[in-house]
Amino acid sequence: MGDNDLFGYLKIKNQDLSKFSNDRNLNISLPISFITSAYARMFMSGIKIKYSDYLYYSDTDSAVTSKPLPDHLVGNALGQFKLEHKIQKGVFLCPKVYGLLLEDGSEIIKVKGSTVLPTFAQLEAILDNKEALPLDQQR
Repeated sequence: MGDNDLFGYLKIKNQDLSKFSNDRNLNISLPISFITSAYARMFMSGIKIKYSDYLYYSDTDSAVTSKPLPDHLVGNALGQFKLEHKIQKGVFLCPKVYGLLLEDGSEIIKVKGSTVLPTFAQLEAILDNKEALPLDQQR
């Protein structure tokens, strides 16, 4: 190994290690993965701050805004957002729990860990404190 080689550590428990023989290059770089993750968090933080007046929801790699993002931020290139949906109405209860009513009338409901999904109307009722909805979540 040279002075400039980057390598990673792979911890495998109770598995066949023969597929990771010494002559195979794994192309793993922990420093590059750390830098990539940190840059993504900084980029998303900048988007959240700049568009905070229009931001309804964000996650690690997504944002829901009431205002279109500039053209240079949206597209198919690496580092750009992809416009996935045009939303007519949304209900955002907490991280990873939301419902979207799309312009075409279809619904997208996300409740991380739940085996049964509520309807958009049920999420609206929860938001308006008109209904409680016990959910069976598996973590």
